[in-house]
Amino acid sequence: MIENSQLICYNKFMKKFFVLLIAIFAVSLCVFAADKYPRIFVVRMNLCVPYSYQAQEDDATVTRTIVGWREHLCRFTQTTVKADETQTVSCNFTREQLTNLYTGMAFDPNGESSAKETWDEYLSDENTCSAD
Repeated sequence: MIENSQLICYNKFMKKFFVLLIAIFAVSLCVFAADKYPRIFVVRMNLCVPYSYQAQEDDATVTRTIVGWREHLCRFTQTTVKADETQTVSCNFTREQLTNLYTGMAFDPNGESSAKETWDEYLSDENTCSAD
């Protein structure tokens, strides 16, 4: 038979455990929201499945759109709106380039090093991407 003091102790423990669980969940949501590349975008980009999302980056709004496969290349567009200026870049990625992008974004979802370097390399390559 459980004594009243044991029951009170158990209830206190469960309350603390529940509060801790909520705190961990809240922190994980904040960390996930900070990612530059959402997980669903990273997965769909690797497969070249159509998808689009919009994000605020610095003082600009960036829309990334995976169009899908066209003539054995993955079609992608990125539109950046900053103040009164709009810039659109269209890219056609090979399977190898998608793998490189996926690896960079999967291991660097904040886009701070490897992902940024890979994206910058492809966005500046005139054989892969062009500004509209």
